Amino acid sequence: MEGLISLNVTSVTMPCRLFGADMAEWGHGRIMNVSSLGGFIPDPYFNVYGPTKTNWANNAGKAEKILLGLFPAGVQTAFIAKWQKKLIEEV
Repeated sequence: MEGLISLNVTSVTMPCRLFGADMAEWGHGRIMNVSSLGGFIPDPYFNVYGPTKTNWANNAGKAEKILLGLFPAGVQTAFIAKWQKKLIEEV
Protein backbone atom coordinates (compact mmCIF):
# COMPACT_ATOMS: atom_id res chain seq x y z
CA MET A 1 0.00 0.00 0.00
CA GLU A 2 2.81 2.43 0.85
CA GLY A 3 4.38 1.79 -2.55
CA LEU A 4 1.14 2.59 -4.36
CA ILE A 5 0.71 5.81 -2.42
CA SER A 6 4.32 6.79 -3.08
CA LEU A 7 3.97 6.05 -6.80
CA ASN A 8 0.60 7.75 -7.34
CA VAL A 9 0.94 10.69 -4.95
CA THR A 10 4.54 11.53 -4.09
CA SER A 11 6.01 10.92 -7.53
CA VAL A 12 3.38 13.24 -9.04
CA THR A 13 3.33 15.88 -6.32
CA MET A 14 7.06 16.52 -6.03
CA PRO A 15 7.76 17.38 -9.71
CA CYS A 16 4.59 19.50 -9.90
CA ARG A 17 5.66 21.56 -6.95
CA LEU A 18 9.29 21.73 -8.03
CA PHE A 19 8.73 22.73 -11.66
CA GLY A 20 5.29 24.31 -11.21
CA ALA A 21 6.62 27.00 -8.89
CA ASP A 22 9.15 28.11 -11.51
CA MET A 23 6.56 28.01 -14.28
CA ALA A 24 4.14 30.09 -12.22
CA GLU A 25 6.89 32.63 -11.60
CA TRP A 26 7.75 32.74 -15.31
CA GLY A 27 4.08 33.11 -16.20
CA HIS A 28 4.04 30.18 -18.63
CA GLY A 29 4.55 26.46 -18.94
CA ARG A 30 2.40 23.34 -18.77
CA ILE A 31 2.41 20.14 -16.77
CA MET A 32 0.26 17.24 -17.92
CA ASN A 33 -0.45 14.52 -15.41
CA VAL A 34 -1.83 11.24 -16.65
CA SER A 35 -4.24 9.93 -14.06
CA SER A 36 -7.21 7.58 -14.36
CA LEU A 37 -10.96 7.59 -14.46
CA GLY A 38 -10.57 5.21 -11.52
CA GLY A 39 -10.06 8.29 -9.37
CA PHE A 40 -13.67 9.29 -9.94
CA ILE A 41 -15.35 5.90 -9.65
CA PRO A 42 -15.67 4.26 -6.22
CA ASP A 43 -14.47 0.66 -6.30
CA PRO A 44 -14.26 -1.51 -3.18
CA TYR A 45 -11.52 -3.64 -4.76
CA PHE A 46 -9.27 -0.63 -5.36
CA ASN A 47 -9.92 1.39 -2.22
CA VAL A 48 -6.42 2.92 -2.19
CA TYR A 49 -5.92 3.30 -5.94
CA GLY A 50 -8.92 5.55 -6.61
CA PRO A 51 -8.17 8.22 -3.99
CA THR A 52 -4.51 8.37 -4.99
CA LYS A 53 -5.46 8.97 -8.63
CA THR A 54 -7.79 11.79 -7.59
CA ASN A 55 -5.07 13.48 -5.57
CA TRP A 56 -3.10 14.85 -8.56
CA ALA A 57 -4.94 18.19 -8.70
CA ASN A 58 -4.86 18.76 -4.95
CA ASN A 59 -1.09 19.11 -4.89
CA ALA A 60 -0.50 21.52 -7.72
CA GLY A 61 0.69 24.27 -5.39
CA LYS A 62 1.43 27.43 -7.34
CA ALA A 63 1.09 25.49 -10.60
CA GLU A 64 -2.69 25.21 -10.43
CA LYS A 65 -3.23 27.32 -13.56
CA ILE A 66 -0.69 25.42 -15.62
CA LEU A 67 -1.67 21.89 -14.61
CA LEU A 68 -3.53 19.68 -17.09
CA GLY A 69 -4.98 16.25 -16.45
CA LEU A 70 -5.59 13.31 -18.74
CA PHE A 71 -7.97 10.63 -17.47
CA PRO A 72 -8.00 7.56 -19.71
CA ALA A 73 -10.51 4.77 -19.16
CA GLY A 74 -9.47 1.19 -18.55
CA VAL A 75 -6.84 -0.44 -20.70
CA GLN A 76 -6.78 -4.21 -21.11
CA THR A 77 -3.48 -5.42 -19.71
CA ALA A 78 -2.21 -8.72 -18.32
CA PHE A 79 -2.74 -7.33 -14.81
CA ILE A 80 -6.40 -6.49 -15.53
CA ALA A 81 -7.00 -9.87 -17.20
CA LYS A 82 -5.60 -11.66 -14.12
CA TRP A 83 -7.78 -9.53 -11.81
CA GLN A 84 -10.88 -10.19 -13.94
CA LYS A 85 -10.24 -13.95 -13.90
CA LYS A 86 -9.88 -13.90 -10.10
CA LEU A 87 -13.06 -11.87 -9.74
CA ILE A 88 -15.03 -14.31 -11.92
CA GLU A 89 -13.69 -17.28 -9.91
CA GLU A 90 -14.93 -15.64 -6.69
CA VAL A 91 -18.46 -15.28 -8.07
